[in-house]
Amino acid sequence: SDDSDSDSDSDDDSTTTIPNPGGFASVSHTVDSVGTVAFTYDNGTWTLTSVSPAAGWTVSESYVDAEGPDVSFEMGELEVDVDVEIDEIENGQIRVRVRTENDSTDEETEVFSYYAIS
Repeated sequence: SDDSDSDSDSDDDSTTTIPNPGGFASVSHTVDSVGTVAFTYDNGTWTLTSVSPAAGWTVSESYVDAEGPDVSFEMGELEVDVDVEIDEIENGQIRVRVRTENDSTDEETEVFSYYAIS
């Protein structure tokens, strides 16, 4: 049974260490004055339960892909991307990356938050 190395996707390092940890998490993540993204993680299955933009913001994208929920908020020249996935480096915690882009100044910031799976 040496076929573990021959899997076509085994060289995709995002699937080797922790494919999808078991357990459950229910997270409501608020980006100050931008909006709130709520989701659950249940033994490998993601569900985006609610997306609530703050006043003045609109939701331009809201979906769940293979890695986890992705939500984008927009207001004028500002775009805020909320990207959720499992972070293998942080012992299989949920990582929420908030990336803010300002189209008029080309400024970009990233903030990371981590949530445990129990």
